[in-house]
Formats: sequence, C-alpha cells, structure tokens
Amino acid sequence: MTAKNSISDKSLPQNTILPASLAIYTLWCFAVVQPILHNISGESVPLLISHGLNLVDILIFLFGLAILVPGTILALTFIALFMHKFIYLSCVTFFMFLLTNLFVLICIKSIGMASWGSVNWQIQLFASIAISIFFLISYYRFPSIKKFTSLLAISSLVFIFNFIFLSDLGYLFDENKQESSLQKSYPPIIMVVLDAIPLASLLNENLEFDSTHFPNFTALAAKSNWYRFLQGTYTNTTKAIPVILTGNLEVKEAPTHELYPNNILNHLGDYYRIYSEEQMTSLANANARAKQSKSSWNIFLNDVKIVYLHLFLPPQLALSLPQIDDNWSHFD
Repeated sequence: MTAKNSISDKSLPQNTILPASLAIYTLWCFAVVQPILHNISGESVPLLISHGLNLVDILIFLFGLAILVPGTILALTFIALFMHKFIYLSCVTFFMFLLTNLFVLICIKSIGMASWGSVNWQIQLFASIAISIFFLISYYRFPSIKKFTSLLAISSLVFIFNFIFLSDLGYLFDENKQESSLQKSYPPIIMVVLDAIPLASLLNENLEFDSTHFPNFTALAAKSNWYRFLQGTYTNTTKAIPVILTGNLEVKEAPTHELYPNNILNHLGDYYRIYSEEQMTSLANANARAKQSKSSWNIFLNDVKIVYLHLFLPPQLALSLPQIDDNWSHFD
C-alpha cells in the first residue's frame, strides 16, 4: 500500500505532461528560434556569408536550435518527472517563466514600447516578470489557453520553412553552372574594392596621393585612370557592392546572386573565368566563388549569442556587449 501511494504521488495524468512539453517547445520557438532566424536572414544574410557557411552547416545549426537544445530542456523535465511531480511542475514552470520573460523582453524592445533608452532597466524587467506571471496563471487556469499554446508548437516548422525558402538564402541553392570553354583570349580584368578606406586619408595637401605614406597607391595612380570625382552611392558595403556590379541604384534586402543575377560578374562569365572572393556579399555564381575560409562553430555560435543578447537586453545592459554594427562576424 505504501509503495502504491508513493508512485501515485509522483505520477501525473497524460493530459498534463504532453501539453506542458508542447508549451515549453512553443515558448522556445517564439523566444529563441524565431528571433534568431529572423535576425540572421534578410539584411543579416552577410552574417552567414562572412562565416562561410554552406547549406549543410545551416541545416546542422537549425537542428541544434530547433530540436537538440529544446530536446535537452524537455529531457531535464522528464528526469524531474521521475523524482517527484512537484519537482516536475516546478521545473516546467521555471522554464516556461524564463522563456516567457525572454519573449516579452524581445517584443517590448522590437516595438519600442516605453522608450527603452529612457526607462530604467529594472522597470522593464519588472514589467516583463509581471506579464510572464500573468501568462502562467492564465495558462494553468484556462484550458483554452493551454490548448492554444500546445497547438502553436507547429510554429517551429513555419519559422524554419520561412527561413530556408522565403528568406534571402537562395545563394545556398545556387546550381553550379557549366563552365564554358573559353577559346578566345581577352585582356585580364582585376577588380579590387577596398572597404572602409576614405579617399581623404590617402591624399596630401595638393589632393594627390601621398607618395611618402602610400607609395604603392601613388605608383598605381601613375599607371591608371583615376576618376577623382566618382564616389560610391552607399557607405554600407552590402549595399555599395551590388550597385557597383549592377549599375542599378535599387537596393534589395540581401547582397546575393539570387537577388542580383544581372551583375557584371555573371555577364563576363561567358568570356572569362571568374574568380570571386567576397567576404560580405555573394554576387558571383557558385562556380566563380572562391572557397571561403570557414569560421569555427565556436566563433559562429558566439556571434549568434551576442546578436541574441542584443535582441532582448535593455540598452543600459547591452552597452557591455561587443558591438555588432561594425562588422558581420567575430564580434567578440
């Protein structure tokens, strides 16, 4: 009798365990998966390009983000279930509270509520905690909210599908084009774009290249046509390079071959063998792109972590984080 009572105290009905697991997974998708995938797609595709990630790498990352990590969290709750139902419920409530807090903080920051720059971060955190507690009370009290939260677990498939097929990752699926046989001989063309080098820093008081400090630039200018008054249309590399290569001032969301098929690299591909090395863009077709040195997983995941912290931390606390506006990788 004692053993039966002990097991009964530890057990929970099936309609409690499954909804709780689905709720944790739903909150994980909305608090972690969607913000990260949304932030590294679109205008932040260069984050993936700069790390040299290919399709297999992206799929491994998605598996870890959407399955492995939340699966580990759920495994911890199942371990707690074998200990005692109170430990299990406490563990489930803790993870739900934590993830709800992250989701609320990201929502508040993304829509600019309460003017994040001027409101004390303690007040922001208190508001997030209050909203999270209200959600948990509603979740445990109203079966309709519990059921709706469980149904939203399918959102992970929507987020991943949108990330792979509806965002600007077409360069990952770019088919290798057959390299044409080049019978004729054409003069070589070398194009080098020097990023973040303002012209004024290279000139002397006579507005000529400073031969003392920059002898190689001076020698190059002596043998070249220098169009002194031409300048780029954008200061952002990911926008300036597509304009240079296409001549089209219309800027699209991501600097990829999929979005800019009519660029000079592709037009010259019928006459030249193109060797293109691009750090923050991916405008050449798959055959022409040089194999980029791939960042280690530690560096990539650390960059993703820093980006995610910037998503939900108030500006006062985010000041201690490495800046993510000056580069596309190696933030730390």
